[in-house]
Amino acid sequence: MALDLSSRKDALVRIGLEVDRFLSDHGIKKKNLCGIGFTIPGYFTDRHRTFNAPAPLRDWSLIDISTELTEHFGLEAYVENSATAGAIGESLNGVGRNLDSFAYLGFDYGFGGGIVINGTPLTGMNGNAGELSNIYTTPEEHSNRPALRSLLERIREGGIPIAGIEDLRQNFDPAWPGVDDWIDAVTPQLNRVVIAIHGFLDPEAIVFGGQIPTALAQMLIERVEFPTEHRYDAPWPHPKLLLGKTTGEPAATGAALKPLKENFFL
Repeated sequence: MALDLSSRKDALVRIGLEVDRFLSDHGIKKKNLCGIGFTIPGYFTDRHRTFNAPAPLRDWSLIDISTELTEHFGLEAYVENSATAGAIGESLNGVGRNLDSFAYLGFDYGFGGGIVINGTPLTGMNGNAGELSNIYTTPEEHSNRPALRSLLERIREGGIPIAGIEDLRQNFDPAWPGVDDWIDAVTPQLNRVVIAIHGFLDPEAIVFGGQIPTALAQMLIERVEFPTEHRYDAPWPHPKLLLGKTTGEPAATGAALKPLKENFFL
């Protein structure tokens, strides 16, 4: 379902109509729903209620979206940022089902992350745990972080009329102009994040997820380099680097599953 999200009010009306149609088509009574899951890229400015989203979603920013959604749909709203929602989806419906603890890299239009410890998402005080892009402190580092936005720009500059992230995910070709250059540019920043996660969290695995094409994620995994220095011929144990297995849009899957997890899979 394509939506114009520039107007929050109009989008919520459209979403409400789609929800009502879906419930009717499947014979589901609204009173039997346990809640509504909602996710959006960006970061929280106060404890899982108010988002600061990218410019195209300005109308969704700096408002109490949790309360507004609850009042609009008549259901308790479970709000999460897109990277943590992706980690939830992966933990319940992907490779994370076989992992106790893992870090999740969300390669989307931007770049973020989520953390799952002993099966439970680690969100932090305000809901921003895993905001990996904060590690980049200069304009050059930020522009060369592994966000798919910059890959789209390089591919288009190479003459490929790619429409957007979904087109990239469905039709990715490693031979497209700009792909190798993008990988070269982002690899130092990717390695920096992976090594930081390894050092701070020591997770069982780091999952490469989001809307990144599988072939591209595998190309990035092959470029990751862990430090090789060690003592007594006993190197550091490293986390596994795994491809995400959530079908469809991981963030949407995670948002849909969050009310179930909160109510039934604690």
